[in-house]
Amino acid sequence: MPKYKIGDKILRRKNLYMPCILNEKFLELPEEKQAKLLKETYWADNITEKEWEFILGRNLSYEGVVKSRLKRKAVGWFMALSRIAYLNPTFYNKIVKQAEKNYEAQIGEPSPILKGGERK
Repeated sequence: MPKYKIGDKILRRKNLYMPCILNEKFLELPEEKQAKLLKETYWADNITEKEWEFILGRNLSYEGVVKSRLKRKAVGWFMALSRIAYLNPTFYNKIVKQAEKNYEAQIGEPSPILKGGERK
């Protein structure tokens, strides 16, 4: 896993993808805030660099393979979250609330799938 040194901090990330809203201001931030932002966007490492290229609509000669792999992974995420929601709704609701908060802070708008995602 690649290591990145920012100031006195060493960070490990598979890729440096960040949502555009964060990426635009990244270089303007002091080093300690850059490191914090890289840590906060750890979730982006669940998707490979090639998968991000597909998601972002870049022309790929290997699109079929990437799309298939990403689809399989995403179905697995939804299956796992569905089981958490069914088996432990209280924990699931906490996860959803934290994800809503993080999404809005990092993307700058409400999540298209998390709002109203609580389970009773």
